[in-house]
Amino acid sequence: MGILEQFLSNTTRRYGAALRWSLNHGKIVMAFAVLTLGLTVFFASQLNKEFMPDEDKGWLLCFALAPEGSTSEYTDRMVRKMETMVAKVPEVKGYFSAVALAMGSPGQSSQGLAFIQLKEGKRQHLRDIVGGPTGLAGQFFNGVEGAFVIPIIPKSIGRGFTQPFALVVQSQDLIALNKYAEGLTNQLRAAGFLMNVRTTFELNKPELRVNIDRDRAAAVGVTVQDISRTMQILFGGLDLVKVNIKGKEYDVIAQLERSSRLTPMDLEKLYIRNTRGELVQLNNIIHYETGAGPSAIHHYNRWRSATIEGTPVGVPMGTAIEKTLAMLKKDLPDGFRYEWTGEARDLIESSGQIYFVMLLAVIVIYMVLAAQFESLIHPLTVMLTLPLAAFGAFGGLWVMNLISNIGILGVIQGMGINLYSQIGMILLFGLVTKNAILLVDFANQQMTQGKSAKEAMEQAGLIRLRPILMTAVATIMGILPIAIGFGASGEARRPLGVAAVCGMTTSTFLTLFVIPVVYVFFSSLTKQRVLKTGAQMIIIGFATVLLTSCATQHVQKDQQSVNLPKGWKNASEKTTNEAHSSIPQNWWTVFNDKTLNFLETLAVEYNQDLAIAMANVDKARALARVERADLFPKIEANPSIERDRFSENSMNSGGFSSKPSNTFKAPLDLSYELDIWGKVRSAFAAGLADAQAEAAAYQTIHLTMTVDVAKTYFTIAALDSEIDALTSGLELRRRAVSMLDLRYQKGMNSELTLHQAQTVFAQAQADLIDAKRRRENFVNALAVLCGQTASDFKLPHEPLNTPTTAIPLSIPSDVLKNRPDIIEAEKLMTAANELIGVAQASFFPSVTLTGGAGFTSAQADDLLKWGSREWSIGPSVNLPIFNGGQLTAKLEAEKAEYQKALADYRKRVLTAFSEVENTLADIKLRAEQSTAQKDLLQSARQTAAISTERYKEGLVSFLEVIDAERSRLQAERDAIKIQSEELIAAAQLVKAIGGRWVN
Repeated sequence: MGILEQFLSNTTRRYGAALRWSLNHGKIVMAFAVLTLGLTVFFASQLNKEFMPDEDKGWLLCFALAPEGSTSEYTDRMVRKMETMVAKVPEVKGYFSAVALAMGSPGQSSQGLAFIQLKEGKRQHLRDIVGGPTGLAGQFFNGVEGAFVIPIIPKSIGRGFTQPFALVVQSQDLIALNKYAEGLTNQLRAAGFLMNVRTTFELNKPELRVNIDRDRAAAVGVTVQDISRTMQILFGGLDLVKVNIKGKEYDVIAQLERSSRLTPMDLEKLYIRNTRGELVQLNNIIHYETGAGPSAIHHYNRWRSATIEGTPVGVPMGTAIEKTLAMLKKDLPDGFRYEWTGEARDLIESSGQIYFVMLLAVIVIYMVLAAQFESLIHPLTVMLTLPLAAFGAFGGLWVMNLISNIGILGVIQGMGINLYSQIGMILLFGLVTKNAILLVDFANQQMTQGKSAKEAMEQAGLIRLRPILMTAVATIMGILPIAIGFGASGEARRPLGVAAVCGMTTSTFLTLFVIPVVYVFFSSLTKQRVLKTGAQMIIIGFATVLLTSCATQHVQKDQQSVNLPKGWKNASEKTTNEAHSSIPQNWWTVFNDKTLNFLETLAVEYNQDLAIAMANVDKARALARVERADLFPKIEANPSIERDRFSENSMNSGGFSSKPSNTFKAPLDLSYELDIWGKVRSAFAAGLADAQAEAAAYQTIHLTMTVDVAKTYFTIAALDSEIDALTSGLELRRRAVSMLDLRYQKGMNSELTLHQAQTVFAQAQADLIDAKRRRENFVNALAVLCGQTASDFKLPHEPLNTPTTAIPLSIPSDVLKNRPDIIEAEKLMTAANELIGVAQASFFPSVTLTGGAGFTSAQADDLLKWGSREWSIGPSVNLPIFNGGQLTAKLEAEKAEYQKALADYRKRVLTAFSEVENTLADIKLRAEQSTAQKDLLQSARQTAAISTERYKEGLVSFLEVIDAERSRLQAERDAIKIQSEELIAAAQLVKAIGGRWVN
């Protein structure tokens, strides 16, 4: 103890001299501190980036990938070659291999795998066994020539049995996807920084395409069903029945022997019996060809995709990603996109999130220190230890990485920025501030006794030196075993220990000199009130930046679903070349029909579906304002009067009796949650988008309703015209019956002719009644559309006379952008995108500022006196730690909802294209049909007149007159129907294009 005490006393004496020199030469110390910050940036920029370092867990996984279409026997031979090489490795304890192993789905005959267990005790590291000069990776590459063998080193956190580097290239065009994925794979192989590069999508699976000569098969009496069934049974197999033998069930399968179904030539040996019982050689009625196709069509986020896998060699994962991004930026085709998955995705996500975690740590540390010191200045002094610690952490990792590259101590794994070193940095933030707290707290006590800042810090340094060294050495020694790498998988956790030990060491040393100088400097500025004002401005500016720019990242809107057409295939050349005509907002006015205009005005004012839609719009707008209200502070006044009595037997009463007492309160409470991560803004944006979607839905209902009114009105007018035609025809038939009855009485025609005329007359009466019934039903439907009571609503009889060329057909190609249902889908997609931001913000802590002020008194008369005042203020932080995966599930649900909204948007666009084309084709063909029908009607009228004259002359029977009249009446009814359908198609076109367009 005497030697240790002497050592500590000498150390304290020397430190005192060095501290006084530092305080007298503060500029030099500050310059040295700035230099350390510069070196910190340099060290951080030079470190490699990876998600997690490789670790030796005592076992290895190997995949053998044979060419597509390989048989299980061929793959087995490749796996046996792999086993031979594995068995020669002295560190291998045992292994298990399998071919076509089923893992959640039927196994593939072209794939094999092996689990390799290593011996315990002293041996080579797994990394050297796989990747050394004579490692398994090189042996597999050179020795297994007929397959692709990939050794995978397992990690503590992984995404299954895949290689760490995984790039997903996406495109809807399979041919282009295969071409680009194959080209990029070759580029990555040639670049040399990846090993075992392969793509999961290749058009190389052998296919045998059998085409049936249907004409020849029919000629020889063989059906397509017989051909397909024969091939299915003989080559694919058919489960016929199950048999029970000694208590065990066996499937009875009809199928050719394996040796008889291995090559395409085996098809030539088959015969099929035709309908006449004769045997026909299958080769005579089919022809086949060999080709290649995809083994599977993979999808990633609903897009067709190809995953390019590989294992970085000689470079860390971060460098491999950067080099690949440079290739993608250079030649990624239009219409393609890419995503990262596997360990590469983990690295990218963790690299982005670590900065939010560090920022959060800084905020929490500042808030705690501000509350402890009751000052906004002293926490800044203490927090200068954080960059001093970062200098040691990054510097230590850089030095260890340099030693590893030189090879002095062999390969030191993971000396870069990875998950473990990032955890070490967060741990370091919580440890290093305690040294500065000891100095600043003691110096503040000394200054309250009247000492100057310089004297106070000298005293604090000398007295607090031993506690600082004691706690620092204890912490370093506690973490040192992790830095050395003791224990199972210790080499993987070594970056955590190195970052913490080196950061703690440099921070402890630099804190003893830099913090005193900074404290004295800040104290001098505080006296001049310069620092206090500056600190307030910095804090306000920092809070402003947080509130305006720390929103969570959303997914990007992907609306590249369908390109707008350049023209319409069913628009005639004449109309396409015409200048685009305009359709007004009240589109029905182009028909120039007063009755239709009145009905549309009535419907717009009284239709109940429109009223419901408008109520939905108002509700959505109000809900958006509810979300917006969270952007502002909430102030509440909660006056109260309480009268209570405590129990005599309670712990707090002390055994004394308690009398009833009154408490009068008049508080004013304030609370405000800082929208640091943009949660409230995203919720308001989602609510606003929902309101806009409801407004678009209102326009959709408005358009649908007005089109339905026009269609119903045109249908009623057509029925009025049909009723007029039927009434006229009924009168003609009545006269014919009277005339034939008179002729029958005189014996000029038979009784059969009279009954035929009476039958036709009765049929005409029935048709007229049915037309009136249908008209009444449509009038009642129109009453509902117009918001009127059916019993009070009447529509005068008015035959159809509206022109059919009212709607211009020269439609601009981009008119669908203004279709309200497409706008609604786009707004719903925007809302879903914003809700993803809300779900993402839920992962981060929420900071709430609360405050209250008011008066409290036991007497009502003293309530508003100055002595009754009370107040409180302070922040609170709510940090989600564990919730059973609820937040993750919510985020996944919101992402799925966005994909659903995106698919709905694409569907509506495609439906809109189809509706426009269908309506244009309908209008075009209806016009041609109308011309033909007019000729038919003219011919039917002439035929009816001629047959009547010839009957009077006795040249034809009355049956021909009846047929001619029936044809004439049907032609008139069809002409009326075609005219109404032309008008209905015009109205439907207005709906298909979204209501209107304006030049």
